[in-house]
Amino acid sequence: ATCYMNALLQVFYHLRSFRRAVYSLPLPNADGSGVGGGADGQVSQENNVGFALQGLFHRMQTGAASTIDLTRAFGWRRGEAFVQHDAQELSRMLLDRLEACFAKTGAPHAIS
Repeated sequence: ATCYMNALLQVFYHLRSFRRAVYSLPLPNADGSGVGGGADGQVSQENNVGFALQGLFHRMQTGAASTIDLTRAFGWRRGEAFVQHDAQELSRMLLDRLEACFAKTGAPHAIS
């Protein structure tokens, strides 16, 4: 991913309350039910931004990390992750997706 994405994700990771909130999200169920699903309402590792961010934060905490799962959860194709986007736009998209995940858990303001 590009530098702006890495920098933004590091900032979010180092916000302890934000990181704890992300870690508190429930994991998707094996049958595809749960929070954070895609447009079809189904949850998978590929369309669940909360789940992808949990994994990324865990990898950041324990060693080297990749943003591949997170960019897939955004619906970006391989090349789109390397296109320079606006950092504020990425931040808003990430926070909007996470707010949707938290709204389904009964904690809609967990990251406000």
